[in-house]
Amino acid sequence: MRALVLLPTALLALAGCAAPRPMTDAERAIAVGALFQPPADRPGIHGIFGVESYGYLSNLEITYFPDEVSDAEVMARADRYCRRHKDKGAADTARSRGAPSDGTVTLSDGTERAARSVWITCTPA
Repeated sequence: MRALVLLPTALLALAGCAAPRPMTDAERAIAVGALFQPPADRPGIHGIFGVESYGYLSNLEITYFPDEVSDAEVMARADRYCRRHKDKGAADTARSRGAPSDGTVTLSDGTERAARSVWITCTPA
């Protein structure tokens, strides 16, 4: 009887360990567009992961392709995002929370590409 209870529990635990389905290019474009609304702010951005605080996504991990967009341009885009939330106490400018880190991302076709990630925050100092 115990085995009948433990087996489904073990199967559920294993199912929870499965890797999530990767985002499609269309899903990624929608996610980036939701945060970086002006179309001109989207090129070179691979993905954005936001953490909500103060009623909006005040902390963002932005992954981008440094051969398409510079570090300074990514921060300028983040500044524009932060200014949109000034009414919620956001700073006028985004602040980097550490140096950008280089790595690779896997594209939807399975190839890997060099990318850079940086965490930024909009909350006042």
